[in-house]
Amino acid sequence: MNKFFRKYNKWLLAVFGSGLMVIFLMPEIPSLLSNMGSGQAVVGSIDGKSITRSELIDIQNQAQLVDRMGMQLPFIGLVDNWEQWYLLVHEATKAGMIGGQATSPIPMQTAIDISRSTGIPPYTVQTTYANWAGIANYLGHIAASSPMSDRRMRLEGRRLFDAADVQLVSLKADSPEQAISPTEEELQAHLDAWGDVEPGEGEHGFGYRLPERTTIEWMTIPKATIRDSIEGTEAINDIALRKYWRRNESDANIPPVDAEAEIPEIVRTQLLDELTEKRRNEIKRVIADRVRNPRRGFTESGGFIVLPEDWSDRQIAFDDLGQQLQAEYGIEIPVVSRSDELVEVQDLRSLPGIGLANTDKYGQRPIAIAELITETKEFDGSGLYPIQQNVAGPVLQDRQDNLYLFRITDTDAARAPASVDEVRGQLVTDLNRLAHYQELLADVDAVRTRARADGINQFAEERDARVQAASLRQYDPRFVQFFLQNQNSMPKSPPVIPGLGEDETVVTAVLKDASRLQQDGSLSDLDSEQRIDVYPSDDNLALVVVQLNKRTPITLDEFNQMASSGLLGTIIEMDETGGENPMTEAFTLESLMERNRYIPPSNPSDEDDALDDGASAGTTPAADDATSGS
Repeated sequence: MNKFFRKYNKWLLAVFGSGLMVIFLMPEIPSLLSNMGSGQAVVGSIDGKSITRSELIDIQNQAQLVDRMGMQLPFIGLVDNWEQWYLLVHEATKAGMIGGQATSPIPMQTAIDISRSTGIPPYTVQTTYANWAGIANYLGHIAASSPMSDRRMRLEGRRLFDAADVQLVSLKADSPEQAISPTEEELQAHLDAWGDVEPGEGEHGFGYRLPERTTIEWMTIPKATIRDSIEGTEAINDIALRKYWRRNESDANIPPVDAEAEIPEIVRTQLLDELTEKRRNEIKRVIADRVRNPRRGFTESGGFIVLPEDWSDRQIAFDDLGQQLQAEYGIEIPVVSRSDELVEVQDLRSLPGIGLANTDKYGQRPIAIAELITETKEFDGSGLYPIQQNVAGPVLQDRQDNLYLFRITDTDAARAPASVDEVRGQLVTDLNRLAHYQELLADVDAVRTRARADGINQFAEERDARVQAASLRQYDPRFVQFFLQNQNSMPKSPPVIPGLGEDETVVTAVLKDASRLQQDGSLSDLDSEQRIDVYPSDDNLALVVVQLNKRTPITLDEFNQMASSGLLGTIIEMDETGGENPMTEAFTLESLMERNRYIPPSNPSDEDDALDDGASAGTTPAADDATSGS
């Protein structure tokens, strides 16, 4: 028997070893068999064609890389999720815009470097960049295929991008020839129409909604009083000064120690500064403890303290706190100030001293009193800063190192006026302005004739008005491509009329008239009928007399660049639709899904299974935010 085993030991080892391996793997056989075809399992469909799990894993990894690298697309910006990326790849591929890896804008070595930092295979990195370049090319071709005629592109391009240098005079409505006295019914009707509208937001700029207002009391502790309390004390006698001198003789600002010399003034100044700062910080801590002690143990709700009914009797009065500080530190009794009337929160900035003081208690960024009170409980604050009425806030400090302690004593949240009496003066003024504006509108033709006959300077002088210069334009061509590619919108230049305010209607009308002129550059040789006109400003209740002086057209290079890339057509469409980017709307996830008959994975677990398969295969799964479906 031993001879038999020695002769056939290799065969026996192979047979029995294989058997043991089979026995060992038997529990995993069902799983192995099920995974053999998992990569080809169907998890969705697009345009009637199946989407396999392997495709799903690959596209999710691509979307993860797009998100991590911040790869933005023209007109779209950042891709929201992996499904939108997949549908964009699908459409660009169908359009023949995506080639092989040779079309990738990055070399393989760069792909390898990115792979090392992200964990995504180099092949996937190369494919992602090739897809990204193809999609960008596809979007550019779509944008450039605008159905607009060349004539319309030129006219609209001039209207939107040409600049007009003008001189203007604003005739503001004030009071009619005979001032009116509105009845109570008229005042109430006007208030009912615009009472809950923010000032400047309603018709003709009407709006009477009252802002957030508050009253506060505050205690001021000047730095000088803290410094004076240290002067003449034992903390700064000759012995203390010489010790400080010797400890800090290596300081570049302090001369070498000389036992026979008088103590330099710089030594005294620096020691006094350090002691003042130390005491100021100590006083801040003491104040914080004194105002916090009475409310220890109180419950909180939403980040704010639930105050008991007798809180007004239990809280420490600022006058009492000031006397305590005077007794303990020998400082002058701090001055306590109070605002007697409700003040708009933003107007708190104008309060002397405390208006510009701030605190760094809630982070590295200094927070001023106006910002703190905006977050107060009574103004529906978020609880980010625990500020509320009748509770002392944090100690504030200004740039001069003065200290302030404040407390809100009353609040009035933003609201519509409760009665005509709250805004009676403004109502009467506005109704008189409106009556005067109607008179100005009836006199537009006469104003235009007079301005053209006298010239804008003499016209302004006769009306004791001021001639102001302005450069008007709708869009600045220098920023078009940047905004469209990075922010999906193109903001207009501010439509400001100097001395009057914003009025997009007037600016648009002026530029439209300027675009009709067949002359560029200086317009001084044109007659006054072509250069001077009058434009009603309904928003500001005024007439604007405008003289065109110069027109600066968009350059041919700028026009050709925007027209050929599709940017000009997109901006024209955006202007017509009130700022909506048609390209962005056309490539949202919802639009892409509908257009491509996309059916996502029917069961969310399919995605999880696909990711698990990808991980077991050595592929990095997409991040959670990149794999979230629609």
